[in-house]
Amino acid sequence: MTDHGPAPENVAVLVCIGGRSRRMNGVSKPDLRIGTETILERLVHATSGAAQHLAVGHRDTALPPLPETVSHFVERPPYSGPAFALAQAAMTVPRHQPWIALLAGDLPYFDSAAFTALRCAARPDRVTAFTDETGRPQWLTALWPRSLLVDQAETVEPNGPMRSLYQEVEIQSLTWNESPRPWQDCDTFAELHRARRILA
Repeated sequence: MTDHGPAPENVAVLVCIGGRSRRMNGVSKPDLRIGTETILERLVHATSGAAQHLAVGHRDTALPPLPETVSHFVERPPYSGPAFALAQAAMTVPRHQPWIALLAGDLPYFDSAAFTALRCAARPDRVTAFTDETGRPQWLTALWPRSLLVDQAETVEPNGPMRSLYQEVEIQSLTWNESPRPWQDCDTFAELHRARRILA
């Protein structure tokens, strides 16, 4: 794919890491390994060249350190939900970084081609998001103009649903016909084992 979108160095990447992972016994999904890398490391490599990588949400201090190039942001108050955490984190992104990507921290299949596709489809007046086969936008595989996201961030309440961040925002839908899809996550150990088989 020819890359004609915003350059990676104009994109701040916010990765949501603070989920409680109830269906996987509380394990930190971004720290799960797919081959030699954690899922978070895979996402950092997929978005290589980005202006910054920010892991957003609570992280147990007993876990290994984050990758060297990844900063950490915890919302206040803690455990206020991913929408609120990402909204707060977005407001810390410098003005000179005009784009912000929002990614879930458990996306084993999101790769550099998916990042390029988002950037190529980007529009300065709307959010670009992958959309599944049913037409549902995937909130955490999205690319926002920074100014639009910061405006929306001010309206998000603690513990609000992720869709509250997208209310009354025009969405540029992006489809992906190949399998597996960039937005497919690891919510269960069965899904993790499948990802390991596919990406082996």
